[in-house]
Amino acid sequence: MKTLFCILFLLFLAPAVGLAQYGINWRSLREPHLVQVSSGVENGFVMGVGYGYKLPVKQNIVFTADYSFPTGSTVFDDFKSRLSVQSEMVRWKNWSVTLKAAAIFRRYENKLATLSNFGSEFSALAGYARPRWQLMAEFGFDKAISTHVHNSSLLKSYNPDIQDGWYVPTGGYFFYGLQAGYSFARQDLFLRAGQLAAQDFQTPMNLPLYLKIGITHRFGKQE
Repeated sequence: MKTLFCILFLLFLAPAVGLAQYGINWRSLREPHLVQVSSGVENGFVMGVGYGYKLPVKQNIVFTADYSFPTGSTVFDDFKSRLSVQSEMVRWKNWSVTLKAAAIFRRYENKLATLSNFGSEFSALAGYARPRWQLMAEFGFDKAISTHVHNSSLLKSYNPDIQDGWYVPTGGYFFYGLQAGYSFARQDLFLRAGQLAAQDFQTPMNLPLYLKIGITHRFGKQE
């Protein structure tokens, strides 16, 4: 049963990674509201949308909500949604360190099973930022805390004793790479690229690389 579930979890993890971290340049951010669209390759072609709000405080803090999904014949059967907060913890001249924490809910369905997962993500960005551009190194960990498995009738026909239910914990993966950005007017373009690795650094990923491009539009006046 453990082996079977590991296989199902890897099937779940592959198309629903998401990695929709906001491309924010703190040096150009003056507006409180942000909307973002993005797309990229993460074990398939993935698209995402999101909204962010910068708190009216001296510390750079942004709350975000985003939604990502892999393209396919049925668009909304697989998805990843996330609520997160990120803050610039270190600011020294043009050097910057940002920390981010997120709560995640995602779903994946195929012919074998439907998986619904609650998870968390913690990540850090560190690098050089100017009002027009930035270059950051990123490192993070995505943990699937609890996953509910609803097995299909097809799978139950092969194994009548298989049980639906919750599994805790169910796995996680690291991601690390680079994020580059260019800012103009009220837009921030960003490009992210890097590598994925299972938490044990041994389990193979379907595609251990990610590449994402997106644009963030800033608007409104800070109170």
